[in-house]
Amino acid sequence: MKSIKAKMNLKVKIPTKQVIQKKTIEIVDNRRTINRIIVNLYVSGSLIAKDMNYLFRNDFTHVVNCSSNSTPTPTASPIKTLNLCLKDDPSADIISPLFTTIQFLENDPEKNKKILFHCTEGISRGPAL
Repeated sequence: MKSIKAKMNLKVKIPTKQVIQKKTIEIVDNRRTINRIIVNLYVSGSLIAKDMNYLFRNDFTHVVNCSSNSTPTPTASPIKTLNLCLKDDPSADIISPLFTTIQFLENDPEKNKKILFHCTEGISRGPAL
């Protein structure tokens, strides 16, 4: 590696074990974050989606659960929920759930929807939809 690096005059930084562990911790923390995509459309990890007090305080009207291993949002709440149960797999079908999601949101007459898409970490399935 050093000889190739020297010949190509590249500065390659190989991460240390501590840096890799730190990155892993940051990914786990994604469960606790929420990101605004556009007005009234958000994406998060599962911990935010399970926090009903947070959802009520922030006026969410719809939750789309894109994870397969997360506890679904309670259907008894006034927040309308769609549980898709998508596998975290690159070969998973995301087209059919996309149409299901569009129908779920378009068939609701509510005008001022505030929607949260979530998966376990908030970094793949939720943002993809």
